Amino acid sequence: MVHFTPEWVVHFAPEWVVHYERNHHIIVQNVSNEFLTYFVQLGDIHHLNRLGSGSLSPSATSSTTKTTEIPINLQPIKDARYASPSQPLRIAFIAANEVSEGIYVSNVQLKIYYWETPNAPTNVQKVGDATATTCSLKWTASTVGPAKYYDIYDGTTVVKSDIPATSNPNVNLTGLTPGKSYVFSIKAKNPAGTSSYSTSTLSVTLPNTPPVLTSSWILFCTTTPPKTFSAANWQQDDYYWVSSSNISLSSPNTNSSVTVTANGTGSGWVSIKNSSGKELLRSPVWMGKPVVDYINGPSYIQCGWGQSFSAVLESSFSDPYTYHWELSPSSGNYYWSQYGDPYVNIIFYDPSPTTYSFSVVATNICGTSVPAYTYFSIGSRGGPSSPVFAYPNPVDDILTVELDAFAAAFPPVQSPSRSFLINPSFDVRLLDIQGNILRQQKANGGAVQFNVSNLPDGIYYLHIYEGVNTTPEIQQIMVQH
Repeated sequence: MVHFTPEWVVHFAPEWVVHYERNHHIIVQNVSNEFLTYFVQLGDIHHLNRLGSGSLSPSATSSTTKTTEIPINLQPIKDARYASPSQPLRIAFIAANEVSEGIYVSNVQLKIYYWETPNAPTNVQKVGDATATTCSLKWTASTVGPAKYYDIYDGTTVVKSDIPATSNPNVNLTGLTPGKSYVFSIKAKNPAGTSSYSTSTLSVTLPNTPPVLTSSWILFCTTTPPKTFSAANWQQDDYYWVSSSNISLSSPNTNSSVTVTANGTGSGWVSIKNSSGKELLRSPVWMGKPVVDYINGPSYIQCGWGQSFSAVLESSFSDPYTYHWELSPSSGNYYWSQYGDPYVNIIFYDPSPTTYSFSVVATNICGTSVPAYTYFSIGSRGGPSSPVFAYPNPVDDILTVELDAFAAAFPPVQSPSRSFLINPSFDVRLLDIQGNILRQQKANGGAVQFNVSNLPDGIYYLHIYEGVNTTPEIQQIMVQH
């Protein structure tokens, strides 16, 4: 019969970190042939010292017939040098048969130490604000054990178990019951046992799920029938409806639906509060015709420059569907555009200063507002002979910029603030109101043209740089198709 050297397979996790646990064994498997004796030895990372018998087990010697697995019990390890995680060990398994010895030595470090029953965690605290279904907790970790896992309790009921231990435990609990009161405590556990409840508890009452409007109105007229407001997630014993003084609510106001009647005009609101008087949500409403507070716009317009005016409402919830603007006097050399919108664009060509006024009314389903007014004056940019550099204005398709006319208006020694080279180099740009360059050309004179047929209607700005001054000459251009 031929005997071969024994071969070994050692069952260990790759990190080779072994805590002592009850009934924990290292399993050594012989995968080749029979052997007569075997023993186990431990040592530090520099030396493998064979351990003798007695108190320094698991060194062992045994005669046996061929076997496949040998359990090596770690329980007899008593030497502090081998029980400390700070003393990494290597482990060797040696077996012999009639031919020779077979040996396996670990190629990584083995750390062996004992579990102790952990002490109770302390200082349970809430992290941030709890929601209707979530609450975050933190606590001070156990100092003995060490802890391997934590369990969170509500009273004696486990809320979450087997939370991996860390040095700064912090857990977000989800799926909790809205409106429920909890008393949270923590237990630590490891293979040696489970601690008592944490030395402190945390009492938390979760808020109820916030109400959500399922039926509401932002505009109604004093002559229309009452409107119904409804809410989901309603807490019958905790929630109730309230409103502004110009609104009447049906009774009782503690059901999930309430009828709303306008007994005034203007801004109002309907809200839901809880029994503590805290407002949980508010729905703004408007009753009646719109109110235009004022017209926003300049008090002075320079001839040749377009300007915008806009109507400012007391409340956007009045929801006008159209606006009507009027200019007085209606005579004069100007161009303006408005399409039922809350704003209007206008450009004047009359060089004579004149006072004008704008009025505007807004209309919604309840009626038309009273007019709002604004007044402004028109002034000449440079007198009756003020040069026109760009035309037509308003422009539909091709905008022409006369650079020679521009240069003639500002001769080389016009003023200390503007001086031209004998042969100026022009950089002409067309910008939108956000300052984005949409068109640009460079020339030494003559004229340049911009195709604006694909630009939206509105106000644009022509910037002309003559090559010397860093501040451009600016003219406002209105695109109108």
